[in-house]
Amino acid sequence: ILIARWDKSSNPLQCMAHRLSPKHYGKKWLVGGLGRTPPHLDPELSTNRLACINRIFIDAHQNRQANDEFERFCTGIREDVGATADKDDLPSMSWWIKHGCAYPTLQYLAFRLLAQPATSSCCERNWSTYSQIHTIKRNNLTSKRAENLVYVHSNLRLLSRNKAEY
Repeated sequence: ILIARWDKSSNPLQCMAHRLSPKHYGKKWLVGGLGRTPPHLDPELSTNRLACINRIFIDAHQNRQANDEFERFCTGIREDVGATADKDDLPSMSWWIKHGCAYPTLQYLAFRLLAQPATSSCCERNWSTYSQIHTIKRNNLTSKRAENLVYVHSNLRLLSRNKAEY
């Protein structure tokens, strides 16, 4: 079961997102568990990283630049002391915002990958709202109207969170 689950979730994009997480290169994380190694030393992650970069950066120049930046990111070459220390303490997106300018191609990729939600709960919540709006009694709603009602309902929920009664 565990191997099937791993094979299902181990795809090039997820492996790349794991490799772009600075905390996995920080000293606290590496010392925090038995057998932890930096992601660039894992052969499966390396294979999936190459597949991801080759698919996203089709242009040879961008592909080479992404691989060069990745080498510098993994090894910490030409990285200031603050960037190295922040790998342990900052969330991934904050680290890339603060220190990612040294790796512009990877920063672009990190923003795209790390901004994705890690779970499907947002989608599930949206589908649940849609099923409450588009019921058997209200099956004459057009899909556009039902979509608009879900949009309004979701935004009203977000606005209600800012109220003191929430």
